[in-house]
Amino acid sequence: MCKLQLISTVLIAVAAVMTANDSYATLVVSSSTGDALPKSSIFDRKGNLIGLGNDDGTIPQLPLASYPLTIRYLGFSPVIVTDPSADRIELQELDYDLPEIVIDTQSHNIVHLLGYMREYSTMSDSKDTVLLFSEKIVDFMVPQGKVKKFKGWKSPRILASRDYYRFTNSEGLDSVSDKFDDDFSWLGFMDILSKKIKVPESIINEEVKLDTIQGKHGAQMIWRKVGESYFLDMDMLADKKDHKWSPAILKLFGLTTEFIKLDSSYTFSDLQTGEVSTENIAQSSFCIEALCKGKVFRWATGNKDPFRIRSYYEFFVTDREFLSVEDALEWKDNPEARNISITPPPGIPPLEPYIIDLERRVTN
Repeated sequence: MCKLQLISTVLIAVAAVMTANDSYATLVVSSSTGDALPKSSIFDRKGNLIGLGNDDGTIPQLPLASYPLTIRYLGFSPVIVTDPSADRIELQELDYDLPEIVIDTQSHNIVHLLGYMREYSTMSDSKDTVLLFSEKIVDFMVPQGKVKKFKGWKSPRILASRDYYRFTNSEGLDSVSDKFDDDFSWLGFMDILSKKIKVPESIINEEVKLDTIQGKHGAQMIWRKVGESYFLDMDMLADKKDHKWSPAILKLFGLTTEFIKLDSSYTFSDLQTGEVSTENIAQSSFCIEALCKGKVFRWATGNKDPFRIRSYYEFFVTDREFLSVEDALEWKDNPEARNISITPPPGIPPLEPYIIDLERRVTN
């Protein structure tokens, strides 16, 4: 009987610990307003993207081996977290100036965005992990309404790029390079906002600081307003069953891929009406997580196990303008004439120490 009582006592104690752990949550907030910041991006101590925060601003418990963590959120400076027991993480809003946009005539109806982009991507299976950090200059060309003889592009066009790779095996041994034969970037999935979206009146009139629009299986849009800036988080899987999406077209070609996360975020400014569009974008980010398990993937890698790709992109607008069709075609056909160099704009977060170390190793 004593043994059963002992076992019972242990089980109760374990259950209490598990319950306490389940109820424990770390909240990510704005340091200036105290508002929760939903769906922050979480990186481990080696720079690998390992997850997203929840809709309510909390982040999940993570293994101690992942610390120190880096928490990133669009429009805010990242924070390094060393204490796993921290119950509150405060992020400071960036003071980022958006270049003015000028409309000369009604014939200038194509929005051109030029900017600096950072990519953090990892590809991992049961044995190896490949980390990519990349700095790019990219542009988007988005017609406003129907424009004859010009379609433009909503996915980023790379004008200049610097890539840094780190390869780590199951034993923790690593090597670095500026090249990798297998391109695993999801950059082509990152379509910039191209249609007008109505801002909730409750946010415009400042009746509330935060407004959530629900999808079928979770929050589809989360709006916030701070001063004259508007923030939007969008979950493109909110209407998908089980919050997953496996495109049939990829299955058809043996490239079965299960998308687990497809999230985008925007910072808007210079609103003249109750709507936001391409011209209002100051910053954007895109987060994607996918499990690749099709037979073509297995053939290409020589590995029967599926592999996971996680990518996080940050885009900072450095120049924006309305163009005529003629000017847009000139940009399309002759971007090299612009003397483009990879220069981070002032006011954006500095690179993390582990990224600086990776750049140093690759360069040397």
